[in-house]
Amino acid sequence: MHDIRHKVMATLQGEGVGVTQAAAQELVHDISIYDAQAHMGSAALDCVLTEKSFICQKEGIALTCMADGSMLRFVADEDVYAPFSLLIDAGCAAASTFPAKDAKALSLTTRRQGSLAAIHLMGSCTPEADMALQEAAGQLSTLIKRYGGTATAAAEGSSFSIDILFPLEQS
Repeated sequence: MHDIRHKVMATLQGEGVGVTQAAAQELVHDISIYDAQAHMGSAALDCVLTEKSFICQKEGIALTCMADGSMLRFVADEDVYAPFSLLIDAGCAAASTFPAKDAKALSLTTRRQGSLAAIHLMGSCTPEADMALQEAAGQLSTLIKRYGGTATAAAEGSSFSIDILFPLEQS
């Protein structure tokens, strides 16, 4: 989709096409919607990541994600959507404390760590974000408590991390 987007933009800007710059940009934006859809192995995770990637993009925050959604197959969709939504919202709020001229970034990973699901979000922030991050970690702990999970948050210098761990269902 990345290559298609650039090819369409180049074609629309060619001589004799008669399309305004604004119309060309709108078409490229519409194409990028298909490019931004997440495919992580969990419909609920795909939904929240696609939604939040658009919000991050609008806020000037680069969101990268490497997630194995298939390990969340035993978790109800609403129990995937709510914590990931809260997690990324907290990350966006923390990253938004960074001055606009500096790079704002979030990196989300999920992976199996032994018999645990490990979810890790890190990003840029200012020290003022620490209190809000701790509050988000408390809310996340409440959301994942039914799965025996925990959530912690830490801010140090110009970066933060939020970690969630919970046991994977045993077959």
